[in-house]
Amino acid sequence: MLYESNVNVLVCNLLAVKGYHIVQQLSTTEQGENIIAIRREDNMRLSIEAKGQISSKKRKQ
Repeated sequence: MLYESNVNVLVCNLLAVKGYHIVQQLSTTEQGENIIAIRREDNMRLSIEAKGQISSKKRKQ
């Protein structure tokens, strides 16, 4: 299962390889755009709302 926090990390890693600087990476408990990244060479700004399994916290049964 791919949790939202895993999606955030994977996307940030990919963006870094592609030349983006990660300006913001929110945790699953914070609200707002999960990832904000800027590519310095052309000032391209990305705002990303990542989706995955809601939380990696274990559910109470």
